[in-house]
Amino acid sequence: AVLSEYPYQRGVVPRYFLNRGFTVETAQRWRVGWDPELHALVIPVYQDGRLRGLVRRPVRWKPGDGAKYKNTYGLSDALLGLDLIAPGVTEVTVVEGPLDAIWLQQHGYPAVATLGSSVSNTQADTLTRRFWRLILAYDPDPAGFAGALRARAKLKRVRVRTLHLPVGRGDVQECSSEELAEAYASLPLM
Repeated sequence: AVLSEYPYQRGVVPRYFLNRGFTVETAQRWRVGWDPELHALVIPVYQDGRLRGLVRRPVRWKPGDGAKYKNTYGLSDALLGLDLIAPGVTEVTVVEGPLDAIWLQQHGYPAVATLGSSVSNTQADTLTRRFWRLILAYDPDPAGFAGALRARAKLKRVRVRTLHLPVGRGDVQECSSEELAEAYASLPLM
């Protein structure tokens, strides 16, 4: 895929993104943009240096509107954020949502998003080939719990720990820097 196949306003950082605590530097690093037609935050997905597609998050989304994220075709095996993790990193946090991966990386924790609560076989192979240890930080809801169980079954070749979020937090993007530090410090040793 080439960038021109996926039109959006590159370099335009929606206020929605900044109001959620993300920095302009983070927006630039992730090449975040704006889709004026859908009124959506746009996050490009790169893997192996190639653009795989886009994730769009309508800023006025509310429960009952359908899917929170609208992905372009062909992202079911992609891991958002993988290209931004430095070579030699041996442990990564695996999350469901794009904003969770971006949030964790902004706070210094290597993270990738599976773009949903399921881990495909291709994603599992990529994770177990590249990393020695994984931390699952799925949402504390029925889909997240079920997804984490399925992920553990596919990721048996590496050590897997689970990050427990503070009570009342629906995902890692709702956690403050201090809450994240405490959650990571509470991980069981391996």
